[in-house]
Amino acid sequence: MIHSEQTALFEQGRPSSRISGGFRPKLGPEELGFSKNIGGALTSRSILLYQAVKLFTIYQKVGLVQPPKHYVIDENRLGIPTLSSRQKTCAYLKQEYGFSEEILIFNGLFELHRIHEEEASLSLFLLAWARDALLRYGTSEILGTRPNEVLRSAEIFDVISSETENRYRENICEKIVGNWMASWTQSGHLSGRSNKFRAQVKAGPVALAFACLLSTLSGETGEKIFSSIWMQILDLNPEQARELAQKAKEIGLLDVYSMGGVTQISFPRLREIFPGKL
Repeated sequence: MIHSEQTALFEQGRPSSRISGGFRPKLGPEELGFSKNIGGALTSRSILLYQAVKLFTIYQKVGLVQPPKHYVIDENRLGIPTLSSRQKTCAYLKQEYGFSEEILIFNGLFELHRIHEEEASLSLFLLAWARDALLRYGTSEILGTRPNEVLRSAEIFDVISSETENRYRENICEKIVGNWMASWTQSGHLSGRSNKFRAQVKAGPVALAFACLLSTLSGETGEKIFSSIWMQILDLNPEQARELAQKAKEIGLLDVYSMGGVTQISFPRLREIFPGKL
């Protein structure tokens, strides 16, 4: 049975049924760090969100001084037993998340977390979603799944097969689906072991601010930002997104200005990172 509060949250601004395939979200330009390329970590493993959070925490303490190789391979700060595994993990983390000032959306995320400390898993998941097409496939299915309802791997298999035009053999596609399910479980959108049930994530003001940033860089403006795909991934309906945006404003993550039905969102502290883009 679905909890009444969860049902109400789902009904406000969310898909009411699963939508199969054809998912084409608006993305910002690749020069900022967005990617439309197919093929990433999910062909071999999950998006390694737990390891990404651990590495991100290290960077929060020391700054963006050394490349990921220094902490993942040389110092083995993630506690990975073999050199080959450390090398593969480092490559996947760089591919999924950037971990470089040259990847501007990562740089923006890092600055937001510098302004206000918050557990980084949802923010990093949004970053991976912006950079990994395979992770994006199936998003309509997961957003259209009601809280506590089972999301079946066969549905995701069909979507990924269709979206990639059957470029992967069946056994490889099954592996991708397993890694996809594991990734959305790591983010908190799914729970359970053999059967995966839709769960609700709880976003903080930094994740909200980052979602607003990604939406803005992808071409959305005003009120449309609060109903964008980025907010839906955070399980926020427009009203909840507006309320959380006010909290983000209070701690200096962004500015929100509304008058006469017009809403403007800006990022004064990120303009140097994105000159001419905000």
